[in-house]
Amino acid sequence: MKLEIKNLQCGYGEKIIIEDFSVSTESGEILCLLGPNGIGKTTLFKTILRFLPMNKGSVMIDGKDVTTISRREFAKLIGYVPQSHIPPFSFSVMDVVLMGRTAHLDAFGSPGKKDFTYVSDLLERLGISFLKNRSYTELSGGERQMVLIARALAQEPAFLMMDEPTSNLDFGNQVKVIQNIKELSKGGLGIIMTTHSPDHVFQCDANVVLMTQDKKYFYGHSSQILNEKTLTETYGVHIAILQDTYDQNSYNFCQPIFDTKI
Repeated sequence: MKLEIKNLQCGYGEKIIIEDFSVSTESGEILCLLGPNGIGKTTLFKTILRFLPMNKGSVMIDGKDVTTISRREFAKLIGYVPQSHIPPFSFSVMDVVLMGRTAHLDAFGSPGKKDFTYVSDLLERLGISFLKNRSYTELSGGERQMVLIARALAQEPAFLMMDEPTSNLDFGNQVKVIQNIKELSKGGLGIIMTTHSPDHVFQCDANVVLMTQDKKYFYGHSSQILNEKTLTETYGVHIAILQDTYDQNSYNFCQPIFDTKI
C-alpha cells in the first residue's frame, strides 16, 4: 500500500503550523519525521489521524482520500502509538491489547476465541507474552511502550504511526524499541515515526523528513538528507557525523560539538 500526503496545510484554527507539506511512503518502509521541539510533528500526526481537520491538501491511501473512509475501515489501515498512555483503570496487558481488535468486531460484539488467539500470538511474536496477565499500570516505561505497539498491531493495520516511541525510555529500552520497529518494517508494515534523535533515523536506515523552523522540509534517505550542515542549521548546535562499523555493517551516528572556554 502507498500513503501519500500532498500540499498539506494544517494547524489550530488560524494558526498555521504545517505549510505545503508533501511526502509519500509505502508498506515495508520506515519514514521518520525529524526536527526540534515545537516544529509541528505531533500536529502533523493529529491531522493524518483525523484528530484535527486539514486546512488544505490531501492524505491518500492507495489513491483513496482518508476523509472519505469510515472510522472502522480507517482503523484497519492506520494504527497509532502515542508518546505515553496511562489508563484510568488497572487493565491487564491482555485486555489492553484486545482493545485493538475493536475494528474487527461487530457494533455490540465482544472479543472471541479467534481474537484471544491472535493477541496471544502477537504478544509471543513481540517477546512480551510473559506480561499478558500483568497490570498495565504496573509496567515499566519500556514494557508499556511495547504493549501500546501490540495494541496498535492488533488492529492489523497497513501503516503504524508512532509519536516519539522512545520518549522517556532509558538507553537499553530505546535500543529494544528501535530493533522491534526495524523487524516490523521487514515484515511489510509501513511505519511513520516522529523523533528528536538523528541517531534513531540512522539506526533504522530510514527515509526522513527534516523539518526546520522556517517551514522547510527536506525529504529523502537519511544518508542523503542528514549531514553536518543540515543538522547544525536545524538544531543550532555544531554536529559532527561519525561512522563506525560492527559486524561488517556500517552506520552513522551524531556527536554534538560544543565550544568551551575555561
